[in-house]
Amino acid sequence: MKNYLKISLLLSVILVIIYGCEGPSEIPSPTHFDRTPKPYNLVADSAKYDTTAGKARVYLRWEISSMSNINYFEVQRKGLYPVFARAGVSEVTTYVDSFAVGITDTLKLSYYLIPNGKDRFVGESSDILSVNVIKPQ
Repeated sequence: MKNYLKISLLLSVILVIIYGCEGPSEIPSPTHFDRTPKPYNLVADSAKYDTTAGKARVYLRWEISSMSNINYFEVQRKGLYPVFARAGVSEVTTYVDSFAVGITDTLKLSYYLIPNGKDRFVGESSDILSVNVIKPQ
């Protein structure tokens, strides 16, 4: 009786392994990328270091195909720390990033945007923009 139970259990496991698995299924494309458009043409109009205030200011602007479903943009910055972190939010297609720094020569910053839709969907991030803030001599 024990041998019959072992053989039937082994046969059941083999049949489940062979016939119980499906082939790989196709990954669906993300629909939220169409709902919340990707920002493009991210540029820095100017990047200045104010020696009297000890602050750096970077003026960012970008374009988007439609603002109809945009609630706000998250502005992500890297440079003061070695990872990207949220610098702020903007409800329009411009942002002024101002922060206190103590740099000696040049500070290299990187930015990208994350669009957030009114329907709470997060869209595809913009391309990364690198900016150098140079301290005046």
